[in-house]
Order: sequence, then C-alpha cells, then structure tokens
Amino acid sequence: MQSSLIRTKESITCGITNIPLTKPSRVYFVVEELDVNKVYNMFESLDIHFYRQDNNFNRKVYFNSLIELDSRTIKLIWRNYKSLHPKFLSNWRYLFWEIDNTAEQTLTEVLDVYRILKLPVYAHRSMRGWHFLSVKPIEESVWKYATTLLRKTNEKYPPITLRINPNKYENESIIFAEGFCVEPSKHSDTRQLRDYILAKKFTALGEKYQLVYYHIDKIKEDIDIV
Repeated sequence: MQSSLIRTKESITCGITNIPLTKPSRVYFVVEELDVNKVYNMFESLDIHFYRQDNNFNRKVYFNSLIELDSRTIKLIWRNYKSLHPKFLSNWRYLFWEIDNTAEQTLTEVLDVYRILKLPVYAHRSMRGWHFLSVKPIEESVWKYATTLLRKTNEKYPPITLRINPNKYENESIIFAEGFCVEPSKHSDTRQLRDYILAKKFTALGEKYQLVYYHIDKIKEDIDIV
C-alpha cells in the first residue's frame, strides 16, 4: 500500500472532532479586537452570562460562558456563529481512533474496546490502516479509560479529530469505501454518519457535528479545535 500513496493537489481537508454538540458544555471564543462586538452581541442576544479576558501579549480577547449551556443553545451557536469559531468545553466525548496497519489482530483489539464499552462504531479502511468513529457520547472519564486501552495499537494518534474527507491521496475514496458498522443495538446516527461520509455530505454533517477545515499537512496536535 505504501508504494501507492500518491498525493493529490488538494490543500484543505475536513475532519470531525470528538466534542458532541448534543451534550451540555461551556462555550468560549478567542477573537481579534475586530470581532469583540460580534461576540458581545451573541452572548447578549442569547442571554448568556460570560466573562472576558484580554491577552495583551498576543492581542487576543477571550470570552467564556459562566455556566454550561444546553444542547439546543450549543447547536444554535455552532450553526449560526461559525465565523466566530466557537469552541466547547465539555465533559463528554466521542471515541475516535485510527491504526496505521491492516493486521487482523490489531483490528480485533480495537473493536474489542468498543465492544467492551457497548459502543456502536463505524470502521473504514484508510490508506495505511483503519479509522474508527463512534458518535454515541461517553463521559470524559470513560473516554480516557478507553484511550488508555487503545494506546498500544497506536502510540502517536491524538484522538481529538479524525479526517473524513478522502482527498489527501489519489483513489483514497475507493479505500475509504471499504468499511462496516458494528452496533450492539441499532444506532441510526452511526449508519447516517457512514452514509454521509461516503457521499461527502460535509455540509449536512456540519449541522450535527463539529467539523474543522484545515491544511492537509497540518498535524492533528496543532488543529485549533479545543
């Protein structure tokens, strides 16, 4: 497979983050002075109490909600104020993972963790191995436990975001199409996620999940989403 990794000319790709929009969370913004009034207006229009902090070193202005917001408000902010790049502090996570080999034993080890936690998962091939996406929220403490169990299968992967646009290598869409869903009980969101990814319906996905668009060569640790 390595010999067939021919890069495309694409520069921007799309990833999905591990913060659910369906659970309570606090919202915060990091903006330039130019956007300060826009953030003020947003908080005031939604009657959200907040605090402001100015960083004179980088000339950024930080806004944080004082309390957790309900999922309806979170979704409203995400959908209507994307230009302000809202970020969310949540006690909930999605469990994403990736491995960089196709060994059957490694695949089984990863799926066993999802099975132990009774989590639905959509698994699909990548150019080097497999991607695993579960969009059933779990508490952060459970997520940390799960990533500890999974760590031996990939020492380097930071499970914060996972690329869902197969535009990095030529013919990557064909590889991404090789996949399956494992559901302890029927989970329609998992199947819809699969269908939308395969159809590249990123706009529709962006209505339900926090997506990020970033330079295709940007390492995951540097993607500004948390």
